[in-house]
Amino acid sequence: MTRPSQRSMAFFAAALVAALAIWGTSLARAEKQGTTQNSAEECKMDPVAQSICVYDLILDDIRDNYRQRGGGGISGIVQTSTTGFTARLEQEGRVDVRSYEIRFEADGRPAIVSVTEATETM
Repeated sequence: MTRPSQRSMAFFAAALVAALAIWGTSLARAEKQGTTQNSAEECKMDPVAQSICVYDLILDDIRDNYRQRGGGGISGIVQTSTTGFTARLEQEGRVDVRSYEIRFEADGRPAIVSVTEATETM
């Protein structure tokens, strides 16, 4: 029986490390996706924390409900009024615009009241 060479053992070790790194990254993503719901306390902390809660809510909505996956992706999310936000999604020759009306629950968490879709041509 021949013994594995140092070179093949090093290759195996490197492959194992890479596989564990990929698995760890996938596990971290899965845990993050399961916890994107911010707590009410986090959302009430200050205006920046509240904005983060709103942006997370909008990003979740885009992930779950926006089906046009080509183009250039999300180019911006902007607050347009106290409760209004607009997300811009770049596509070839156009920009899809999703306008959100948000309300803030008594506990501080944001909720989507309405979404309006429009398209701007370039």
